[in-house]
Amino acid sequence: MEYLGIPLLDWEAYCKDPSVGAAYRDCIASTSKQICLHCVTLAPKAQNAFHYATGSAHHIFIDQDSQTVHHTIVHELGHTLLAECNYERIVGPLSRWAQEILSNDLQHLEVFRRMEAYGLEMPRYWNEGEV
Repeated sequence: MEYLGIPLLDWEAYCKDPSVGAAYRDCIASTSKQICLHCVTLAPKAQNAFHYATGSAHHIFIDQDSQTVHHTIVHELGHTLLAECNYERIVGPLSRWAQEILSNDLQHLEVFRRMEAYGLEMPRYWNEGEV
């Protein structure tokens, strides 16, 4: 499977996990954009999993070999949900870079809350060090 020539991972395999499945269904219901799952090795300079949105899709890049891959997917789906609902963005006389950093930090409080709400064991995630 591919999206615009970029290899995709199989959502069905990961959605067998109840937390991933629930978060994915919530994302599908909240957007008309495609939600693409990719291996993080496609972004060689990336050190961790990440979410990247375009006008037509949300791209989630993960480390398939991580012990907490399901946590990571739900984490990045949390960012997808927040982007779709226009969650709090910092505005004001700051550089765009500063606005992005502060907005991302504030979003993480909500992302972590939602991860717990989807039933993930958070101590395992914190111990893995994937934040």
